[in-house]
Amino acid sequence: MVNVTVEALNSIKSALMNFQTDIEGMANRASNETYAVIQMCEQSINKTKKAVEETEYAIRKLEDRIAELYTTIKYISDELYTIEEEIPRVRSNIDQLESQIATLNREISYLSSHHYEDADAQDTLKRQIAELEDEVQWCHDEIDNQNARLHRLDDRRINLEGQLKRAKAERNQAEHELSVQKDRLYHLRDKLDRQRSAFHVVQSEINTYVTAAKRLESSSSGLARDNANAVKQCLSYIEDYLTTSL
Repeated sequence: MVNVTVEALNSIKSALMNFQTDIEGMANRASNETYAVIQMCEQSINKTKKAVEETEYAIRKLEDRIAELYTTIKYISDELYTIEEEIPRVRSNIDQLESQIATLNREISYLSSHHYEDADAQDTLKRQIAELEDEVQWCHDEIDNQNARLHRLDDRRINLEGQLKRAKAERNQAEHELSVQKDRLYHLRDKLDRQRSAFHVVQSEINTYVTAAKRLESSSSGLARDNANAVKQCLSYIEDYLTTSL
């Protein structure tokens, strides 16, 4: 009977010692496990925060580029307006020069139909005709100049229209991308706010859990130690009894 009691007490003592071993370090294990959870949460928040910062930077770059494109479009449009006003004036100049040539040719034709016996009068007539012919030549030269200017203006107009079309297309694309990035930023900021709120809740719950683990370790470890000591004392008494009986 005594042997059975000793075995039972030894089993209880062993169980209490195992329990004490399991309890000891519970708070540290809880802290280590929760630290990993906190790190994971912080990494997730930092990842979202980085995405927010990158998106904000992309938005600033797009806004700057759109502003540049609006300035470019205005500059091109203003130059196009000037050219489109200039082209009709050049054409009008050409028409006036051609009309002037026609008038001069009629005068030359009229004067050429005259002939004077007087040498001085004839020389004067020839000088008048030569002057008119020089004026006609100047008009032809000026028409060539105006046509060359018209050609340059038309080439510049075509070039500017192409630049304007490309600038407007890029601006429209940039404005679309800006809208996409702003929508993305809205959702990322919302996600970041939700993550931070959830993290605060998790931190609070983790702190409560660790505190409870510390309390449990302190109270349970002490109780197990006291119970194990009581069993040990009981075993000592039994062993003394057996020795005395023998």
